[in-house]
Amino acid sequence: MKKIIFNTLTIKNFLSIGEKPVKISFKPGLHGITGINRDQLDRRNGVGKSTIPDALHFALFGSTIRELKKEFILNNVTGKTCEVSLTFSIINGKEKQNYEVVRTLEPSKCMLYLNDRDITRDSIVNTTEYITEIIQCTPEVFQNCVVMTVNNTVPFMAKKKTEKRKFIEGIFNLEIFSKMLLQLREEYNDVKKSLDTENARQEEVATSVQTLVQQKEKTHREYEARKQLLTTRKTSNEEELDAIEKRLKEYTPVNEEEVNKHLGLLNTKLQECDTKIQDLGKNIAALETKNEYVVAALAKIGTDKDVCPTCLRSVGDTDKQHIHQTKLEYKAEVNNRESEIKSFETKLEELNSLKVKIVDAIKKGQNSISKSNLLKQQYANDTERKTQLQSYNKQVEQDLLHLSDTSLTVENLITETKEKLKAIQDKTDGFKRVLNLLDTVKFVVSEEGVKSFIVKRILALFNNKIGFYLKKLNSNAIITFNEYFEESIINDKGKETTYFNFSGAERKVIDLAIMFSFIDMLNLQGNIFYNIQFYDELLDTSLDETGVELVLKLLTEFVDKNKFGVYIISHRKECARLVNGETIFLEKQNGITTLGDIITS
Repeated sequence: MKKIIFNTLTIKNFLSIGEKPVKISFKPGLHGITGINRDQLDRRNGVGKSTIPDALHFALFGSTIRELKKEFILNNVTGKTCEVSLTFSIINGKEKQNYEVVRTLEPSKCMLYLNDRDITRDSIVNTTEYITEIIQCTPEVFQNCVVMTVNNTVPFMAKKKTEKRKFIEGIFNLEIFSKMLLQLREEYNDVKKSLDTENARQEEVATSVQTLVQQKEKTHREYEARKQLLTTRKTSNEEELDAIEKRLKEYTPVNEEEVNKHLGLLNTKLQECDTKIQDLGKNIAALETKNEYVVAALAKIGTDKDVCPTCLRSVGDTDKQHIHQTKLEYKAEVNNRESEIKSFETKLEELNSLKVKIVDAIKKGQNSISKSNLLKQQYANDTERKTQLQSYNKQVEQDLLHLSDTSLTVENLITETKEKLKAIQDKTDGFKRVLNLLDTVKFVVSEEGVKSFIVKRILALFNNKIGFYLKKLNSNAIITFNEYFEESIINDKGKETTYFNFSGAERKVIDLAIMFSFIDMLNLQGNIFYNIQFYDELLDTSLDETGVELVLKLLTEFVDKNKFGVYIISHRKECARLVNGETIFLEKQNGITTLGDIITS
C-alpha cells in the first residue's frame, strides 16, 4: 500500500492568517481545532479555523475548498506575499521519499522539492498536475475523503449524477477506464478524421484516374489522327524526295564556257555577215543608181527622125550610126551592171541564208545557256527542297516519337495514379481495421465492458460498507448502488425514497456513512492511505448528542485502527473535551489570526 503522510503545514499571509506564520504538525489521534474572535466580542465564528484545510488544499491544488478568487486569498490587511508550505512523505514498501510544496501569491509561484532537490516543472499548471499524480488524489476525492466541510462542500448524495460518477471512479480507481475511453474516443476521432481525409483523397484520386482514362482515350484518338496525318505527310515527302533524287541523278550540266565561246564565234560571223550584206546592199544600190542614170540617158540619146527635135539640126547617117553605137554601149553597160547586180543579189541571198543559220545557231546556243541556267536553278531548288524535305521528315519522326511519348506519359500517369489509389485504399482499409479495433477496445473499457465486470465485483463490498456504517450510526436507511453508480434508497418503512426526503440530521448520517465507506474503499481498492482527515463543523450542525457520540466513537475507532490524524473543526467550547488528542486554539484580533496555545488532552 502506498502511504501519503502529511507532516507539516506552514501558513503565512493566507486569508486571515497574517505575517506571523501558523505552523501545524500533523499527528495521529483525534484532534480539535477551535478558537475565539476578539474582533466580535469573543465569539467563536469567523476565527479562521477553516483556513487550515483551505491552506492544505491550496498547497496541493492551487485553489481553496471554498473556490475563492486569488485576490481574496491574499491577506488584505498585510498585503504581503502569501505563502503556504506543505511537507509530506510518500512511503511505498521500504522506500520513503520526502516532498515539500511551497506555493505563493504575489508573486504566483509553485515550487516542488524531492529530498531537498528542486523538481519543479516548467509551469504552475504542470507542477500542480505532477503533485496530483504523486499523491494520486483529485480535488474531488480530497474534498470527500480527506476534508469534509459542511458549509462549503456539497455532500456526495447532493451532487449531480456526472459528479457522483466522476468521484466514485476516482475512489474505485476506475478513472483509468474513463481516461482510456476518452483517449480512445480522441484516437477514434483522429483516425476517423484521417479516414475521412483519405476517403476524400481516394474519391479525388479515383476521379483523377477516370479523368486520365478519358484523357487517354481522347489522346489516343488525337494520336491516331495526328499519326495518320504525319505518316501521310512523311509518305508524301518521301515520294517527292524520290522524284527529286531521280532528277538530280539525271541532271547533266552544260559546258557553258564552250557554248559561250561558240556563241562568240557565231556573233563574230554574224557581224561579218551583216557587214558583207551591208556592203553588197550598197554595191547593188550604186549599180542600180548608175543603171537608172544610163537608162535615162539612153532614153534621151538620138532620134529616128531626120531632124533633131532638140536642136532642129538635120541628122545624118553618121549621126544615126553614132547614136546607135552609143545606145548599144549604154545597153551593154546596163546589161553588165544588171549581171553584176544579179551576182551581188545571189551572194546577198547566200549571206542572208547564212545569217539565218548563224542567228538560229546563236538562238540555239542562247537557248542552251537559258536551259542550263534553268536546270542549274532547278538543281539548286531541288537540292534545297531535298534538304527541307529531309528536315521535315526528321521533324515528323520526332513528332511521331513525341506522340508515342505523350501516349506513354499518360499511360504511366494512369499507372502511377492507380498505384496511388491502391496505396490510399490500403491506408483506408488500415484505418477501417483500426476503427474496428478501437470500437472493440472502446466497448471493453466502456460501461458495458470490463469496467462493468470490475464494478460489479466491488459493488457488493462497497454496498456492504455503506450498510455497515449506516448501522453503526443508527440509521434505518438502506442505500445500494448499481453498476452505473445509480443509488437506490429505502427508508425505515421499506419504501424507496430520495436523499432529500430525509431530515438534516438523517442526511448528515448518510453523508458520514458514505464518506467512511469511500475512505475504506480508497484504502482497499486504490491501495492508497492518507494519514489525516478534516471534519469542518461536524459537531456544530444537525447531529444530536447521540449522533455526536456515535460519530466520535466511530472516529476514535478509525484513529485506533488506522493511526489517522483526525481533526475536528468546531466552535463549541467543549471541543477540547470531546477529543482525546491535541486541540489547536486560534485567536483572531485586528483581522489577523494567530496560533494560540495547543491544548493536550
